[in-house]
Amino acid sequence: MSFARMDLAMARLGRGDIDGAGTQIHTVLEVRARRRTESVDHRLGRFSRRLALHPGAGSPVTIGLREVIIAHQERMPAQLPPGSSQ
Repeated sequence: MSFARMDLAMARLGRGDIDGAGTQIHTVLEVRARRRTESVDHRLGRFSRRLALHPGAGSPVTIGLREVIIAHQERMPAQLPPGSSQ
């Protein structure tokens, strides 16, 4: 699900639909908070870099979206206590 939402976010960003892209990214971040994967992290990083180069990169919505992505990327994944199984 996250891959499809990331693809949709990239497509919407390409069309200039920052709000639509943001909606998809927020959904991905909610899922990612529970289940972190390296491939989604990579796609979020790529999205954030494209967002920084977007003509609307200085808008409050775009800046806020990049800040949310960066904050999520900086969080450490939850660790299981010793003796727990996955």
